[in-house]
Amino acid sequence: MATTALRTTIFILNPNALRKALTEKSGIKLVDARPAAEFAKGHLPGAINLLWEDFCESPTCPVQPILHSPGYWGSLCTERLQALAQELADRGLSPEDRIIVVGNGKRDKGREGRIAWMLAYMGAKNVGLLDRGLLEMEDLFTLEADADRGSSATWTLTLAENRRCTMEDLAEIKASGESLYLVDTRSHKEFIGDSYDYQPRRGRIPGSHLFAYDKLFQSDGSFISRETYLSQLNQEARAANLVSYCEVGVRAALYALLHEIYTGAVMRVYDGSIMEWGTNQELPVVTGEPA
Repeated sequence: MATTALRTTIFILNPNALRKALTEKSGIKLVDARPAAEFAKGHLPGAINLLWEDFCESPTCPVQPILHSPGYWGSLCTERLQALAQELADRGLSPEDRIIVVGNGKRDKGREGRIAWMLAYMGAKNVGLLDRGLLEMEDLFTLEADADRGSSATWTLTLAENRRCTMEDLAEIKASGESLYLVDTRSHKEFIGDSYDYQPRRGRIPGSHLFAYDKLFQSDGSFISRETYLSQLNQEARAANLVSYCEVGVRAALYALLHEIYTGAVMRVYDGSIMEWGTNQELPVVTGEPA
């Protein structure tokens, strides 16, 4: 597979605009990022279901058994991406399509953002996020077990290397002293180390800036505006190396895409996040309030 610094158009689509596009049969392609059980209860016509958990590798070091369960480990399994590209093609998707990723909005903790980020990483050229989620569109749901996906397509896999940061990449940047703006998108409690006992180590990566996931949304569940986001953004975020992380790289993916929409700058996602970082005892983790 080839790697390059691809440029993808990332955008936000509100429910009314999506409803209009579906009514006019404008040729958009829908990817539903919700859990399979929810998808089976009802989904938008023509949508295909993709689960971010299905394309992660297993921990490669001794960890608690729960971390081998889907959803507890976020590092992308690059060896499986070729198979995913073939699956997307078999289900009628190509990198040239205008793809809209849908989910439950805020309550999904970034699932649709992770899928949209993964598609962009794999070479998709136009990827949209549904604002406010599917709760406002349930009247359009179908219960068809097998949605109309159209004919098969071709997906030539080209990885956008400017979208992903590995543990080794991040450790190297920090060791080099290069300019880095590192964003932790978890909650304040997780940021200071008051988090879950299944994690290898609690706390945050040193030098992180907190931008809690919940702050990405307004009270009605829609994304915050560009103006609001920029007003809360530290000027250091113009650094050469922009990286986001969370627990398993899901909330971080949504944050990175919104940052790109609002600033035009691509932010890399550390998909392994604190779960993977914490397994390496040679890498520092800090707790408590920042000085």
